[in-house]
Amino acid sequence: MTKSLRDCRVTVIGLGLMGASLCLDLSQNNLCREVRGVARRSRVVLDAFFAGAVDLATNDLETGVMGADIVILATPVRTIMGMLDV
Repeated sequence: MTKSLRDCRVTVIGLGLMGASLCLDLSQNNLCREVRGVARRSRVVLDAFFAGAVDLATNDLETGVMGADIVILATPVRTIMGMLDV
């Protein structure tokens, strides 16, 4: 059974310009059930949360992806392989 985007929990890893913009668009337009953001720096996490871009913000990767239906990697390409368990 396929879920619609509106029923999904979306996690965006990387809250730079692209990641934060995507989160903000998903949130402001109510395109999904929940938007989560993951970033390494606590200041970035707090900024995203208080800007209303995400429902949940964390700097812990496991917490951010737990229960997510969709995970989007919005980090520099060179860091993606380090995040994947390969």
